[in-house]
Amino acid sequence: MSKSMLKNRNKRIAVVRRQRMILCITGFFIIFFAVLCFSGSAGTVQAENTSKKYYTQIQVGEGDTVWDIAARYISSEYRNTSAYIDEVEQINHISADEITSGCFLMIPYYAEAPIKNTAH
Repeated sequence: MSKSMLKNRNKRIAVVRRQRMILCITGFFIIFFAVLCFSGSAGTVQAENTSKKYYTQIQVGEGDTVWDIAARYISSEYRNTSAYIDEVEQINHISADEITSGCFLMIPYYAEAPIKNTAH
């Protein structure tokens, strides 16, 4: 092989090596920033969710149903109203049709701080 052919071959090899190096570095930064973004957003979600579960006692009003009470106190932590009602029934050892005006129920709720007075 002549000197000029060898020189051109070495230049091509050097160019290919540089391209591979740039590709590897670019891939590393893409992966690094993707991991950084996903871990940053997970931290944000945890920081926003500062609600804690509390319990309070309420007095059932005239004409109140468990569904009415659930509508007042349910929050996004419950998958649906039925799940909330099931928990209220379990806590109070009742079924939904056993509540009457004037009786007291212990109910769960989520908040950043406990509410002061819920009886009505």
